[in-house]
Amino acid sequence: MKNITCLFLVSLFGISCQDDVAFNNPAFQVAIGNSLWKANSKSAKIDASGGLVLEGSSSTHNLKIQTNSTKEGVYPLGTTNQDGIVVYKGVSQGTESFSTALVKGPVSQMEIVKRGTGYLGARIVSVSGGSGTGLKVNIEVDSQGMISEVTLANPGKDYKGGDLVTVNGGNNDAQLKISRTANTGGQIVITENTGTTISGTFMFMATSSSGTTISGKEGGFYKMPISR
Repeated sequence: MKNITCLFLVSLFGISCQDDVAFNNPAFQVAIGNSLWKANSKSAKIDASGGLVLEGSSSTHNLKIQTNSTKEGVYPLGTTNQDGIVVYKGVSQGTESFSTALVKGPVSQMEIVKRGTGYLGARIVSVSGGSGTGLKVNIEVDSQGMISEVTLANPGKDYKGGDLVTVNGGNNDAQLKISRTANTGGQIVITENTGTTISGTFMFMATSSSGTTISGKEGGFYKMPISR
């Protein structure tokens, strides 16, 4: 599973997967484009629902990271379950805010919700429904004509995570759920929670309301004291 995750992140961000980000002191930082953002002030808090909230600020930008738990593990970004979210915003008034929240774009990940009946396999088919257009998929079916596997043939445009689409063909009764689009994603990994400090790594792709996209690479938070 780790190898599969690494391959996805290499294709998304064009970087290699690393197990550790090395720091000597409590730190919170990430590479944005060709620049290193590093928090001058930072905090780690547990919210009322038991989730983690990391906040950092520099002279130019603020960064906020949230996960729905403080347990060690991997928290995907940009998916419909919203286990984690990243927000990056300039401190000056009127600057853009970038987020890994669900946004419209080409499809990058989907899942079968209903397998349908009467389909013919090993072919490319279109879909109907959802908020976007142009999505086409390769389908494989079993002996009953039920879809068993789906892969992207054309990601289309303007789809949003959570969209339900119908696979055309057969009895027009197979459904897919769009779980991620191409302009948002990444992951937060909590590697250590001692109860008093927390450490981890993160990478992300985030989009603004205007459609501009940025990527954060080789991010890390190390030995940040936890407050409640």
